Amino acid sequence: MWEWDPEGDGAVTSTLGRIDVAAVREERARLAGLIREIGHGRSFSLDTDLLVQQRADSLRETGEAAPRGARLKCDPGRRAAVPWRWS
Repeated sequence: MWEWDPEGDGAVTSTLGRIDVAAVREERARLAGLIREIGHGRSFSLDTDLLVQQRADSLRETGEAAPRGARLKCDPGRRAAVPWRWS
């Protein structure tokens, strides 16, 4: 999963399993170049930089990868841009 971080000027990523760290960093750099070329990281026309930043912050909370044995839990009552977390 990824989201653009307007304040950090880069992509925030999180995975659901084991990863090739070098490949993720390479793809993150490629994605950052593309988004800089476009000029923004908004996903749809009504998106705002604030909402994009909130999603990036929420994704950053999950960490770079899933903790061993963790499961992704949806929490619809969570007051965050992304209503899920590792359990």
